[in-house]
Amino acid sequence: MLDLEGFDELDGVDIPIVLRCEAEFTGLVVVPDNLEPAPKTPQEASAVLERFIDLGCFSAPHWDDFRFVFARR
Repeated sequence: MLDLEGFDELDGVDIPIVLRCEAEFTGLVVVPDNLEPAPKTPQEASAVLERFIDLGCFSAPHWDDFRFVFARR
């Protein structure tokens, strides 16, 4: 739903939007600042994800500026 504001008669009106596209799944990302406690190492980031998903299909994580990236193999 899209909520437009500042258009008087459309204020507060929900407008449905339909979008169709193709997306390529390239991997997983862990942003330490979004977690408590924040993972500080690749091993800690892996431990966070292993609770939810088998990491056998992903490469070892690498640090990318502000996040750990797990690329799809």
